[in-house]
Amino acid sequence: MKFSLWMLLNTLAPFEPVTYIRTEEKRNIENLRLYSSDDDRKESVLYIAKSNQVPLNHADHVICMHADNYILLNTNDISLVFNSVLSFFEEKQAWYYELSSMLSGHCLLKDVLNHFSSVIDRPLMVLDASQIVLAHSANFGPGSIDDPWDHMLNTGSFGVNVINEYNQRYQRHIQDKEAYLVPAGPFPHPNYSRNLFMDNEFIGFFSMILKGSPLQNEEIDWFDISYEAIFKWLSLYADNNEITMKQSLFKELLEGDLTNISRFGDALGALGWAKNCPKRLFVLSCISSYLSMGAHIARILNQKTDQMYAVSHENEIAVLVNEDKIAYADTLQEYEPLLHSSGYYGGSSNVFTDLADFPDSYALAKIALTYGPVSPGKIHACHDYVLPYVFRLLKTHMKLELCHPAILTLRSYDQENGTDLCKLLYTYLQNECSQTKTAEALNMHRNSLIRKICRIQELCHADLTDYETRFHLMMSFEYQKHNA
Repeated sequence: MKFSLWMLLNTLAPFEPVTYIRTEEKRNIENLRLYSSDDDRKESVLYIAKSNQVPLNHADHVICMHADNYILLNTNDISLVFNSVLSFFEEKQAWYYELSSMLSGHCLLKDVLNHFSSVIDRPLMVLDASQIVLAHSANFGPGSIDDPWDHMLNTGSFGVNVINEYNQRYQRHIQDKEAYLVPAGPFPHPNYSRNLFMDNEFIGFFSMILKGSPLQNEEIDWFDISYEAIFKWLSLYADNNEITMKQSLFKELLEGDLTNISRFGDALGALGWAKNCPKRLFVLSCISSYLSMGAHIARILNQKTDQMYAVSHENEIAVLVNEDKIAYADTLQEYEPLLHSSGYYGGSSNVFTDLADFPDSYALAKIALTYGPVSPGKIHACHDYVLPYVFRLLKTHMKLELCHPAILTLRSYDQENGTDLCKLLYTYLQNECSQTKTAEALNMHRNSLIRKICRIQELCHADLTDYETRFHLMMSFEYQKHNA
């Protein structure tokens, strides 16, 4: 581990340190020595000396020298200073050795951040490219920072509105390779951040929240060390290849390519999905492209459970749910608040077991998405919208008159006589030809209803006791309603 003069300030605080920085203070100190005029000074060595040993205009004090920079201490006890600095070096080298052991021992990302709590007294967090928080400092609980931090602790995200505002203001920083300071807004406090790249591809952020005192130079050095540790962890354990592979296979199925269907089945098996388990597909869309947070929402869904797999695809989100583990009603209830707050609504397929049925299920979910109301938070079942889809196809591809002639007759009669026999017949068929239910629905006396039904049969010569006749009539009504 390498140090800088800045990193020594807290240890030297009892000696009332005063810094004299003449050139850039680099973090490259590796060794400690008592100064001798016979030594050839090295940039990697921190020298402890009496001020009268070097040409400095100070009284009899101890100084810590590194390159052209030094710290003046209000003491002449060089042994005490040397031992204090040596203890600091030994303690931090042991701390760094423990960190290295953690990184090589398959630790969790949150463990890496928590290890830095002894040297950085500020909240740290790692976010992925979709701005989902992958890990954060555990020593800052609810109520310790601000409302967005509390929201993140509860949900794993700072919320769609905050993220949208942040992106509008600071999108220019996404390609920065060096650390940068972000002022307060939309967050209550500034933050000091650095972007994470893998093979020149942006994969996320590493940030430190600056609540209270201004950012100090020693904090910048410790932040750099923590960034190096985070980057090493991601290089070793992020498992980007597996994530990319699953997303690629999922998107192939969405595009109708079943070539690698068995590989995707194996990927689901690795998540604990039983072969041929009951599955349902959801397709989600945002009410506005301006609000669209597809990658962000997909990441949230994937983090919640292994029994759901989501991917952002063509400005939509496709979600495959293992209904052997998560019931349809539970899915709708649990995720409605998230979808509502982010402006998403969707459609769902029927249950299927064979992945070969994926393209058809995707088409059904898209039908519900297309024909269902645009209502944030709501997911519409495909079976409620199959008829509108079928009728639209009939209207588009068939020019024949499909309407039952009885309805054409009644429509003309209603127009000439100011009656409403079409509505009566439709209501009668909807109520399965029950005179009692129909009379109640129309707020009509039952005898009046019977007379009008008889009049309809006289005008149209339609046998309402015949199933095919009733079916043709009902289909005609629905066809007109959905293609009005």
